[in-house]
Amino acid sequence: MLRAWVPACSTGEEAYSLAIVFREALAQAPRGVRHTLQVFATDLEHDAIDKARAGAYPAQIAADVPEERLHRFFTREGRAYKVNPEIREMVVFAEQNLVMDPPFTRLDLLSCRNLLIYLDAGLQKKLLPLFHYSLNPGGILVLGNSETVGAASDLFAPLPGKTRLYQRRENPSRLTPVEFPLVHARSHSGTVGLSLPPPRSASTATSLQAEMDALLLRRFAPAAVLSTENGDLVYISGKTGKYLEPAAGKANLNLFAMAREGLGGVLNGAFAKALREGSAVTLKEVAVETGGATQQVDVTIQPLSEPALLRGMMLVVFTDSAGPPAVAKTAGKEVSRAGKSRITQLAQQLRQAHDELRTTREEMQISQEELKSANEELQSANEELQSTNEELSTSKEEMQSMNEEMQTVNHELTAKLDELAQASDDMTNLLNSTDIATLFLDGQLKVRRFTKQTAGIIKLIPGDAGRPVTDLASELDYPSLADDAREVLRSLVFHERQVAASDRRWFTVRIMPYRTQANRIDGVVITFVDISTAKALEATLRQALAVLQSRYREQNMQLDAAKALEDVLREAQPVLDLRNTQLTGTDHQVGDTVPVPQR
Repeated sequence: MLRAWVPACSTGEEAYSLAIVFREALAQAPRGVRHTLQVFATDLEHDAIDKARAGAYPAQIAADVPEERLHRFFTREGRAYKVNPEIREMVVFAEQNLVMDPPFTRLDLLSCRNLLIYLDAGLQKKLLPLFHYSLNPGGILVLGNSETVGAASDLFAPLPGKTRLYQRRENPSRLTPVEFPLVHARSHSGTVGLSLPPPRSASTATSLQAEMDALLLRRFAPAAVLSTENGDLVYISGKTGKYLEPAAGKANLNLFAMAREGLGGVLNGAFAKALREGSAVTLKEVAVETGGATQQVDVTIQPLSEPALLRGMMLVVFTDSAGPPAVAKTAGKEVSRAGKSRITQLAQQLRQAHDELRTTREEMQISQEELKSANEELQSANEELQSTNEELSTSKEEMQSMNEEMQTVNHELTAKLDELAQASDDMTNLLNSTDIATLFLDGQLKVRRFTKQTAGIIKLIPGDAGRPVTDLASELDYPSLADDAREVLRSLVFHERQVAASDRRWFTVRIMPYRTQANRIDGVVITFVDISTAKALEATLRQALAVLQSRYREQNMQLDAAKALEDVLREAQPVLDLRNTQLTGTDHQVGDTVPVPQR
């Protein structure tokens, strides 16, 4: 498995891009090549990590992402593109403070683009050795176009080309300490740099007392060195060339390595004794070989407890003995004087050997007592380890049994997850097949879930989950939607209302309480049923009814006129009948024949 780390990932675009590029490269690799990639993406911002985990981005990414990649690695959901599961599963997002939290290790790739430019030189100097430690041998560091490794060029080698790609060096030319986060204690390394006394200020330099003290220190103060408990020199005062000299080979500022002949053995034993007892140890008339002559030297080794800055340090003071130095024999001296000098030298060496032997014997006795004590502690620890081993054996059996139970539970949970996924798919298809826009809100009236039909009524995208419904733009002329939802939550009585939209559509908005399986109210469910067709038919029927009523009124008026005419004719009928009778009688008297018209 290949491991990659993307610090300061923001909302996850770089991490997902890395996973997509790896997937494309794997598709072009020869058959039989099997690799997996695990990308760790971290950021300090909690909100950015939440958005990155959602993996949903606005439709505007189509301007930067090729259509082929959009179709292959993204799924269109409303007005957003969501990363496919095969890419999402390759990336692990986590909150991390790059300076304070521990880093990821055993990495093959570390992409830190455009982060170092926002950090000062001190943080860069701290992070680059940390990146070097996190990468595997041959690992790759990716930086931004405006970034370089700077002073850490001995840790990373640039790869050919203009890209900011650097490969981890296996053998850096300098030993760079790695300061791990959460470790603020001062580390004591094996090599200690030589410190120089701080320069005097101008006001102190003009002081007569300061000048006098400096003169006494230069001419009359004994030579001395300040070292750590391991003998590494920290500070040198005076001329110590008669007692110490640089060792041949690699530079080593260690007291025991620099001690001249005749001083190293006794100095080692006295140093250990002073360190062990915590008190000063003085060596008298130690014979030190200096440039062909033997010099008698008194050595004092003092552990320091004050001041606090020097606590734990060792002060070694060299003082020339008052006795005359024994000069090495020369060809011009008398034989008797040379013999006496030789005897004196041998006696001094024998005395030193006796002192070293006594010191060694004391150290051996102390070491034996410590070894006995350590042996008893080891025996006790061995018994404890045996008891712990038995407990671990019992725990192992319990863990095996628990592991079997966990496997069983894991299978059950896997089956439950499959059932839940199937149920979720069924519910999604059911809601989509009803073609009814449905919006689910939680107890604070924040968006929990919605169907795709809802996006045509209320401006919703997948990233709006968790937003209050009052912050969303809507096509409905329904300003009291939130108030009605709160009333439903309070009274637990559903509310229904017909609402018009801005595009001449009509909807029946029904608000009902959301009940869980435990019969607990956890929000509301709002459905939007399109009744535009019914409204149009209602308007048509109203127009038809108005026309019918108008015609009915006209017919009623005609009937009323006919009835009035009938009443007039009925009243005039007797008069007409009398007139007709009169006319008929007159005709009979005259005897004229009334012609009958031919039809």
